[in-house]
Amino acid sequence: MKSNAKSKTTILIILGTIFAFSILINAKFSYFGWNNSENLEVSIESNLKGADYWLLPGAQIFIDNSNPNYNWSKTANENDWCNGNGSLNNPYVIENVTIDATSSPTGCGIYINNSQTEYFTIRNVTVYNAGSGYYNAGIKLENTNNGTLKNNICSNNSGTGIYLENSNHNILSGNNVNNNNGYGIYLVGNNNTISGNTACNNTRDGIMLQGKLVRNPFWIPTYPEYLQVASYNNIISGNIVNNNENGIWVEDSHNNTISGNVANNNTWDGIMLWGSLLITFRTSYNNTIIGNTANYNSRGIVFVETIENTISENTVNNNEWYGILLAVGRNNNITGNTASYNTYGLYISQSRDNTIVGNAAYNNTNGIHLDESDYNIISGNIANNNTNGIHLDESDRNTITGNTLIGNTVCIVEVNCQENTFSNNGACTYGQGGNDIIPGYNLLFLLGILSVTVILTSKRLKKFLF
Repeated sequence: MKSNAKSKTTILIILGTIFAFSILINAKFSYFGWNNSENLEVSIESNLKGADYWLLPGAQIFIDNSNPNYNWSKTANENDWCNGNGSLNNPYVIENVTIDATSSPTGCGIYINNSQTEYFTIRNVTVYNAGSGYYNAGIKLENTNNGTLKNNICSNNSGTGIYLENSNHNILSGNNVNNNNGYGIYLVGNNNTISGNTACNNTRDGIMLQGKLVRNPFWIPTYPEYLQVASYNNIISGNIVNNNENGIWVEDSHNNTISGNVANNNTWDGIMLWGSLLITFRTSYNNTIIGNTANYNSRGIVFVETIENTISENTVNNNEWYGILLAVGRNNNITGNTASYNTYGLYISQSRDNTIVGNAAYNNTNGIHLDESDYNIISGNIANNNTNGIHLDESDRNTITGNTLIGNTVCIVEVNCQENTFSNNGACTYGQGGNDIIPGYNLLFLLGILSVTVILTSKRLKKFLF
């Protein structure tokens, strides 16, 4: 009995000890948990205080650095939402502002004019309800350089999301410019970088790069008062430009790089490069279009009146008409692109001295099509499983060599062509359809001659042996 009583006493002591420790442990964790929560709340509150937000309903931010009443220095001194001194290491910064630009006297949410030497940043700003007309915008820079526009939302404006005119050395990165009645981004200027932006569902183009206007010099009296001079050395990279009238439109511009963009489901063109070969200062040349995706548009990538451009490693699938269209172009390089499930994979019209090398054009109605185009090189391409692998119409003195043409209804078609050269195109070395590939001889006629020759030779050989 004593042993049982002793055991019960021991068990009660152990249970009591465990219970006491559990209370202490819970109290300790509860205490530290409460303290951590309190510290977290204090930390969040501190961060919020360090990153204020300003609402400017029905107002605007207007800076004209040529006017001492509206310049950067005065603006930074008088407003909490602007700080810095305009140097490279301490730029002026406008951030965390939301603007309803309904009543803006300039039609813009933020309008910066004549700022050529100061450095500035606009970030984490939201602007909506800017005025109508493509020149009115959520954010507008005019005659302005050295700006960085980052992570802003300029959507649902009656005009354009972000507008730059005669502005150079600016960076636009990570901005959302959607559902505007004008353009997503409109740019006239040089040495600008437009990267990682989203420009979707705009009435006009997602991104528009255009030459700038200059007054007509007196020695060209037959031209208009203002002439358009090219924009150059701009980078348009890694943007998403879907469901616009056109994804990216580049006009009268040279030495620009358009790379890694996604331009899908636009009403007309995924990417358009436009120039004028008849007017020197409106020629689009030496642009590089590389690594872009342009699917499900009316036309994937289009070049009109351009010279010496590179169109490389792009994907252009499921477009209604053309994967890649080159019209009235010279000395362009079209290399390493993939074009499938279009009406025309690659379409070359009224163009000469172009190089079409190493492309894959399959499951189109026409893989590669030349119309009124001379002296072009078509080499090392894969044009499989099309209705027509390669089609030439009124196109002369072209070189078609080393292409792979498998599974097409017709491998090579010529219509009203002269002096084209064909070699090493697999089973389609001599082509099919249209004009005779060997002048003066029909392929079926040649096969007939060959068959008769074989039969006669076999009979003579049989007679000789027996």
